[in-house]
Amino acid sequence: MDEVQAIVQLAQVAQLAELPDGEAGTREVLSRLAVLARCAVPVADWCSIVLGAPLQPQHVAADSPVAQQADGAQHRSGQGPTPDAHEHRLPVLTDDLGADPRWPRLAEVAAGAPVRAAVAVPLMLDALPNATLNGEVAGVLTLYSARRAAFSDAADLDRALTVSTVAGAALAAHRRKEALHSTAEHLRIAMSSRAPIEQAKGLVAGWLGCGVEDAFAVMTGLSQDRNVKVRDLAVLLVADPASPHLRGVLTAGYARLQQRRAAAAAAAGQDGHADGRPGDRRSGGRPSHR
Repeated sequence: MDEVQAIVQLAQVAQLAELPDGEAGTREVLSRLAVLARCAVPVADWCSIVLGAPLQPQHVAADSPVAQQADGAQHRSGQGPTPDAHEHRLPVLTDDLGADPRWPRLAEVAAGAPVRAAVAVPLMLDALPNATLNGEVAGVLTLYSARRAAFSDAADLDRALTVSTVAGAALAAHRRKEALHSTAEHLRIAMSSRAPIEQAKGLVAGWLGCGVEDAFAVMTGLSQDRNVKVRDLAVLLVADPASPHLRGVLTAGYARLQQRRAAAAAAAGQDGHADGRPGDRRSGGRPSHR
């Protein structure tokens, strides 16, 4: 690979950060990485990338129907370089996919397929879901060739390893961006919910003549009783603060809250007398002398 081509491919990798988040964005990132990986290793004819366990993948992308067929043959037979690379956390190389004695069932399923040589490289990334720093595999990048022993040259294997590292970094960056966007969206929703809730707490506290903590407790109880989100209830209260129905419901809720507190205080007082403290009838109402 010449220097100009390498720079172009690095620029293409950088552009992956501009892709949208979510399932569609992840699939697009994987598809583009598969194409870039195949171009970066001259002896490769096809490429696929699997996230998760290859036999139970979370996402799969391939640059061609041939790569899809090769992946499918491994999935159906339950064996091959891709699942082995995932299981053993090491690159797995084969000179002839359909004649390798390590995978007899695959040889039957893949008979007549154009794929011969293959190299599968694990993607070991702590930044991806379900992957950790102790070396858990996040996915596998597999390169295929129509020529037997195409990846036997050490230089080609080194290129495949380098490509897997670049692919992993691009995937990790994409996931970090997704996480940041998700956090920002949660914060936006939280902030948009906070304003009407704070306004409603003040209104309810004024109506009931109580503190804002009690007002919020009444609102929370009403939201649970009516199966309505506190934010939605707050929006209703702010939108129609003169509603006699809402005031009546909240007043009744505040009365129940006070009753529960009084009952709890009475129960606590009875428990205190029952344990032999001053005033306990069993001790004649006299303080104990210990």
